Formats: sequence, C-alpha cells, structure tokens
Amino acid sequence: MKLSGIFMIFLFMSFISCDKEDVLPPILVVNTPLALSNFNVLEYISVQGSASDETNIEYVELKLLNNDLVSVSNQIVLNSNELNFNFNANILIDDIHLSSGNYFLKVAVSDGKNVTSSYVEILLSAVPLVLKKTYVVSSNINSFNLYEIDGASVSLVESFQGNYQSSVSNSYNQYLFFGSDQVGYGYDPDFNYIPWNIASIFSPYQYFTESIYCEEDHLLYVSHGNGTVKGYDDNGNVIYSCSMNVNEYPENLLVNQQKIFVEVFYTNFNTDLVVYFKGSGAESHRLTINKDIVKLIPKSEDQLYLLVNDANESEFFIYTSSANGIWSPHSMPPGIVYDAVSISENELIIAHQTGLLRYTYDNNSLVAIVPNISFKNGEEMR
Repeated sequence: MKLSGIFMIFLFMSFISCDKEDVLPPILVVNTPLALSNFNVLEYISVQGSASDETNIEYVELKLLNNDLVSVSNQIVLNSNELNFNFNANILIDDIHLSSGNYFLKVAVSDGKNVTSSYVEILLSAVPLVLKKTYVVSSNINSFNLYEIDGASVSLVESFQGNYQSSVSNSYNQYLFFGSDQVGYGYDPDFNYIPWNIASIFSPYQYFTESIYCEEDHLLYVSHGNGTVKGYDDNGNVIYSCSMNVNEYPENLLVNQQKIFVEVFYTNFNTDLVVYFKGSGAESHRLTINKDIVKLIPKSEDQLYLLVNDANESEFFIYTSSANGIWSPHSMPPGIVYDAVSISENELIIAHQTGLLRYTYDNNSLVAIVPNISFKNGEEMR
C-alpha cells in the first residue's frame, strides 16, 4: 500500500513538471499592403502575410483602425491549426462616411496564449461628395408636395397630408425630414418610403417650429411648439432633449460644439438667446435680445454671428458665449434681413431687403455684391 501511494504521487508530479507554459509569441510577417499605400473608400485592401509558432497558430485577425485606434471596418478572422500559416484576405472599406486621412491596418496572430500584432499605416481617400438631387417643397392648405428638379425638368415625387411647418435634408444619413401640423416624417427619397415618423403633439405654437441638421453629431434637432428642443437620430429616436421654462417657447437654434443656442420667446413676445449644455440639456446662461433673431451662425467655439430684425430695420451682432454679451461689428443698411450663410468663419453672405451682401470680418467690410434684388433664402453648398 505504501509503494502504491508513492508511485501515484510520483506520476502526478511528473505530469505537472511536463506541462510547460508557452511563453514564445507567434512570428508575424505582413507583406501587403506596404506602409503608406493609397486606397479609396469602397475599395478592397489586399492583406497577405505569414505567421508561425512553435506550438500552433489558432487565428489571424484583420481590421482597419482610425487615428484613435478605433475600428472602422468589419473584423475578419482567419482560423488556422498549423505551425506555419500563410494568409491572403481582402478587407472592404465599405463605410462611405470615412474621411480622407491616415489609417492603420491591424494584423494580429494568436497561438491561443500569446498574441503578436502589427500595424500598417495607409492613406485613405474619401468618397467624393456629389450633388445627387435637388428637391423643393410646395405647400398648400392641408397638404404639401415634394418636387425633384433635374435641369429644366420638375417632377412630383410625393404628396403629404397636413399643413407644412419645417423641413431639412440630412445628407449624411440620406433622408429628408418634413414637419407638419399632423406628423413629422423621416422620408427616404431614393426608395420613396417613410421609415419613421414623429407624432405631432398639441401645442400653443406650431409643433415643428424649426428643424436643423447638425454635422457634428449627425442628429436632427427640432424646436417644438410645446417648449422643448429635441435631437433625433436617423431612426427617429430621441437622443437629446431640453425643456424651456414655463411659458417659454423655442424658435431658431444652433448646435455648436458642446452647447445648444436657442432663440426663446415668452408669451409676451420678449426674446432671449438661451444657451443649453448639449450633454445634460440644462440651461447654462441667457441674454435678453428682445428682437427677432433671423439667423445664428457659428464663428468659433465661443462666438456666433447674430442677425436680427427690429420692426423694419436689421442689426448685426457678434455674440461671445463666455462673456454672455453682444457687440455690433458693422451697421446694416435700411431694411430687414431674410437669411445668411457662412463662407468661412470670417465671411458671410447676407440676403437683405436691399440685395445680396458680403461681410468680411478681417477688414470689417460690408459690401453689396448683387444690389437691388431681394433674396429671401440662402443655402450653404458643400
């Protein structure tokens, strides 16, 4: 019995001593792509190389990373059960929203316990932006129509029920938004269908007062006539929400960095410019304007261009958020302003009652570029 017990202990200790830990990482060689190779979005990246290990190669993993080393492609996993593994695979760069710049192809190989990774820097060119289609909206009583303009041809795309209130296009997510007194539509013009909608709630003022698209987070922001501002994703889900004080209602709005700037009017029609935190929806600060704010345009992270009408006259201000104050860089000609767009942070085109004006901040000049013609709307083209 004693001999048997000793023999069993000896075998057990022998088995433990034979189980050596694998501490050697796999060897990885990436042959293609070469460093700083050029690729276009919607192309394939051909990845070729070899991996070897003294025990076994379990898999090779491939993915594309941005400069923050965040994955921007589908992950490809190549399984293996060999000591030496030659791999050849293609990664499709299928995200049309990727911008031009430097990216990294990550190739990782594992033997089950150890991982060896290699990063190959590549240069990526974005999909060129092109004008796909031009749409216009014509409103009637209790209905409105969407038309497509193609050269000299104008064709009806779709008719909607309800009194038109606001609309905006979202080129990033490829949809149009229309707000009416009945419902808000997310509309896909390519397939002529409505993937989602937002119910219109009874409110003292039109429910879809103002709608804008934010390029920073790709959300649809809407000023609602019940005293709220909401941000919606491309499925119509509410991602952001803030509420005005009692008897306050939002109109024009602008999303700039981590703040949301809203023209808020009271029931006695006094007007404030109110700044809300984008993250929490809480109010940061406000400034009394008591004029009709026509346009809010970002100048920098801390400053906005502010164009307002007061009775039959217009005024032009720069608002500094950190100081919560405004100042006028230039007087306006007699008449009201209709709209404005930015060419750069230092240059604006202003649609005015007297014609089309160009303002340049660097030399503080305001000149008429198309005089004596009343332009009522402008649109920034990028």
